[in-house]
Amino acid sequence: MSVITLAVLCVVNRLKRITHVMIGFLILLNGCGNDTDAPLGNVDTTSHGAGGRPVIELSDIIRRTTLKSTNVYKLTGGAVIVPSSTVLTIEPGTLIKGSSAPRSWLEVEIGAKIIAEGTRDAPIVFTSDKPEGSQSPGDWGGIVLNGDGVGHYKQQGNTNDSSGVLRYVRIEYAGSTFGDGHLNGISFNHVGAGTIVEYLQVFEVLDDAIELVGGSVNLKHIVISGFRDDGIDWTQGYSGTIQYLICHKANGYSDRGIEGDNNPDAPNHRPRSKPQIYNATIIGMDNQGILLRNGSAGTITNCITMNCGRAGLMVDSTSVNNPSAVDDMSFTHNIFSNNSPDLDDGAKGIAQSQTTLINQPQLQDTPNWDWRPRPTSPALVPANANLSVSSFIGAIGTDDWTARWIRRPD
Repeated sequence: MSVITLAVLCVVNRLKRITHVMIGFLILLNGCGNDTDAPLGNVDTTSHGAGGRPVIELSDIIRRTTLKSTNVYKLTGGAVIVPSSTVLTIEPGTLIKGSSAPRSWLEVEIGAKIIAEGTRDAPIVFTSDKPEGSQSPGDWGGIVLNGDGVGHYKQQGNTNDSSGVLRYVRIEYAGSTFGDGHLNGISFNHVGAGTIVEYLQVFEVLDDAIELVGGSVNLKHIVISGFRDDGIDWTQGYSGTIQYLICHKANGYSDRGIEGDNNPDAPNHRPRSKPQIYNATIIGMDNQGILLRNGSAGTITNCITMNCGRAGLMVDSTSVNNPSAVDDMSFTHNIFSNNSPDLDDGAKGIAQSQTTLINQPQLQDTPNWDWRPRPTSPALVPANANLSVSSFIGAIGTDDWTARWIRRPD
């Protein structure tokens, strides 16, 4: 072979390699939906998710900011970080799976935002990467939002800080045991009231479904079930409002519907935890329905608590023997039924001069997740409710806002 022929062949081979690289690059862009704002990640061209969508792996730090419903995303390698000053936008109907080996989770840093706006017919779903039928609580780590709000760990901040929007979002099979990083379904750490959280479901998780550490984020239209510790767990100066909350034991053990703490080491530490709970329906806890302790106060109005293994409402001595905490407590226009007992002595002493009904709430079919009151239910009698909050007691009146977007037990 002549030197000239060899040189020509070398050039041809070089051109072939360049062509293959360019073709591969174009395939990658096509796999990402030609989205120039797609997050960093690997396209697994041999694996496809629901509907044949490409699977994109996300790990370490997300530097680009749109997750498309035309793809499936998989969180891998532990914490997947949304860094400060980044806005992560997630389209309606997007599916995000968390891996279990190692357990991975999504963490939004202070100064970052997540804009996850699903719809009733196209909710955004965070779930386990295991096949349907083999998923279980604790398969992946869940979501952690870190805000610039105020609490015991963060005395200076912006009460109205925004960490973004979570609307029509489901979180499934997340969490961890206490000794494994204490991850929950979703954790709000000093998250401010500018954050919008509504139509959120947390389904089948280890530890708490929702944990609130300081901050003042408000929650509205929340469904939580199948948690292995508490449904709502607040501490360290949380002061937001929670309205239209369904907290239902499903499979396994569920400790408390609501566990409210101020500070175990300093019950009078300020700002005091004193959230407002309106229109909750809490059903079937193995322990208390609602527990306030360690200096926590709170307002509980227009709520139903039923079928709990211990007190429907308990105020521990660390709160009830604390006059400044009691000054920030109000328990009015609530229904308690078939708890053991309905009110413990601490709660009874505070609630005895307020409107409390020890009545069967007559809900439609709670074992099959129909929480609507029957037409004859005392929950629908306006005279029983605090009308400045709503005209009914419990999470649902005549409009079933849970229809179509939540996951129900198989």
